[in-house]
Amino acid sequence: MRQPQLLLYLYLAFILNIFLEVLGRRSLLGGLTYFFTHPVFFALNTVILWLTLSVALLVQRKLFVVVLVSIFWLGLGVANCILLSFRVTPLGAVDFRNIASAFSIMNIYLNKTEIVFIALLLLAIAAGIVFAWFKLPRYKTRTMPSVAAFLAALTVVLISTNLPISAEMLPVSTDNVADAYENCGFVYCFSLSVLDKGIEKPENYSEDTMNSLLASIPEPGAKPEGSSNLVIVQLESFFDPTHVAGLTFSRDPIPFFRHLMNSCSSGYLSVPAVGAGTANTEFEVLTGMDIDFFGLGEYPFNTVLQDSTCESVAYDLKELGYDTHAIHNNTGSFYGRNRVYPMLGFDSFTSLEYMNDVEYNETGWAKDKVLTGEIEKCLNSSSAPDLVYAVSVQPHGKYPSEPVGIGPSQIAVSGALTDAQACAWTYYLSQINEVDDFLKDLIRMLQDYPEPVTLVLFGDHIPALEITADQLTNKDTYQTEYVIWHNRPAEKKDADMSAYQLTSYVLGEMGADGGILSRYHRQYASSGSYLDDLKLLQYDMLYGEQYVSGGAPLHQPSSMQMGVDPIHISHVACVKDSLFVYGQNFTAASEIQVNGKRLDTTFISPGLIAADLSRLDPGDRVTVAQISIRNNGILSETAPYMQQ
Repeated sequence: MRQPQLLLYLYLAFILNIFLEVLGRRSLLGGLTYFFTHPVFFALNTVILWLTLSVALLVQRKLFVVVLVSIFWLGLGVANCILLSFRVTPLGAVDFRNIASAFSIMNIYLNKTEIVFIALLLLAIAAGIVFAWFKLPRYKTRTMPSVAAFLAALTVVLISTNLPISAEMLPVSTDNVADAYENCGFVYCFSLSVLDKGIEKPENYSEDTMNSLLASIPEPGAKPEGSSNLVIVQLESFFDPTHVAGLTFSRDPIPFFRHLMNSCSSGYLSVPAVGAGTANTEFEVLTGMDIDFFGLGEYPFNTVLQDSTCESVAYDLKELGYDTHAIHNNTGSFYGRNRVYPMLGFDSFTSLEYMNDVEYNETGWAKDKVLTGEIEKCLNSSSAPDLVYAVSVQPHGKYPSEPVGIGPSQIAVSGALTDAQACAWTYYLSQINEVDDFLKDLIRMLQDYPEPVTLVLFGDHIPALEITADQLTNKDTYQTEYVIWHNRPAEKKDADMSAYQLTSYVLGEMGADGGILSRYHRQYASSGSYLDDLKLLQYDMLYGEQYVSGGAPLHQPSSMQMGVDPIHISHVACVKDSLFVYGQNFTAASEIQVNGKRLDTTFISPGLIAADLSRLDPGDRVTVAQISIRNNGILSETAPYMQQ
């Protein structure tokens, strides 16, 4: 009885695999041809599905389990198909860790009708599962034969997986997630993303190895004199669109950035993401660590950095007396930045909830020009030199397939294959053209700043506009460009590098040695064992025994303040039926709370907010909380004002 069931499950797994590849490639022909072009990988994906279906052997509700497992995989396949219409990276386990952030921006990617349809579909599926639970028959299960059959299926899967990995036919991690899914199949790669997290322990990892490696890294020199402020701006989806063959534009969309590339130190920057994955480029630049050593599709912001500190450019500069600031004109909880930035050594984090006078583009993202004033606030916040790391958001997808915000100064595009592509490109060009204007204003402000400033600009990844490598003049979808500008005379030095090398290079140009990783990159970037030893350092710092720091973390989490300017209550007053709260640095995200109860709050000005409340009693506790724009959570709260 067990053999016919196993064979039936294998047939079903084959059919499921076809469906999943059709959904993942968003092409009927592509899914069907995958069977012929990648037969070994197709077979591997099929036996993994077969194993999950074979769980039904162990229970009486066999048909119910088969239905449930099939719905699970098809649901993942549909989610992957939808996700790929917005970005290049396929669905992975990390997306479920980011589920709160995904819900927070759903209204940008989906209209109300689509959201309602998805909600109704999920309700229908849930109802169908409940119906199946009560209506599908039960079968008697003989324990030993069933367990034996399941273990046989498990053995087949283990052998089928380990042999190709041993023969180096399958990746256990990859620097190109999209290519891995394309070649190895959805089921294998998604399963790997569930199981594969962190950095695999190197075979030669030991205390002697790490001590020897540490001894070979130069010790830091003397503190540089005349420290320059360092401003780093990570530009969302920003790249030079003239690199795309076949497209022509009515005018240059980024004339000022092009001027900077021609006059300042610049070059290509190899980044770990395409079309999405801002946080991983950010991680590499901030830490000097290579994301390729982590699990397939992993975001360290959502895993190890939730609980562990990490060497970073912020910690490096804090040791030289710098104040360290992060800025992002998006919600503070996105990618868990409000929890991660203290682990990276930032003293303050100004997110969208702490900004006033914000303008939004047609798809709902904050415009980047607000960052100029926020950067200036950070530079003026103390007499110490400052590190300011700003992450922009304006050119973020989704890119509309119909005309949006067409104006007389719109940049026309020619050469797009379809009208929808032309609309998407036209919108994107308008956004990066405004970003180009923001950069001009930013440098105008920094040019006149009374202290030395080094400014680093770079794109985090190319946009999700279905750009392929063969369309690009540089033939690489994993390259953007960077610029290093100074408000003092400086020599132009052009070089191409990886994102994890950028801050080490900049610190070296500023005369600052930096931490272990920063000094390692400058010393060994051309060494034959460069990446192997870098993996050793990363493993030791984040997952190993921390030999390079004497068996303890290099750093402790910083006491980070949300908002560079603290929010403060000066006094409160009840007038008729309204409670007025006076203070400093309120924004539209400020919310009055009385004795912990949240009140609907009206923003009047940075010094005044109000709520409906007729009276306060002696001893009542009034606070102002900053509420996450996306998920309604509390990001920070003022010290209480006690009613006398």
